[in-house]
Amino acid sequence: MDRARVAFLERFLGTISPSGFETEAAAVWRKEAEKYAERTWVDLHGNAFASLNESGTPRVMLAGHMDEIGFMVRMITKEGFVKFVALGGWWTRYCSAIEW
Repeated sequence: MDRARVAFLERFLGTISPSGFETEAAAVWRKEAEKYAERTWVDLHGNAFASLNESGTPRVMLAGHMDEIGFMVRMITKEGFVKFVALGGWWTRYCSAIEW
């Protein structure tokens, strides 16, 4: 992988983006996508898009998520345990060992 791509990946992965707060990560991604796409845009929900040859056929879409798992501290007990509340669509059934 060339240095420019590694630098982008480091910038993108280093941008904090928990669910509901992906604006900065979307801006990093769009700036990079502008180098390759004919058009980039964001919708009212903050979803970022890039297109290349929009009128071509067949039409292909690549989709992904740029948010990361996020937690907020709910309380710290007298014993020093930290209790969290999840941000976004975290499924607690996958972390049955964690006390929520």
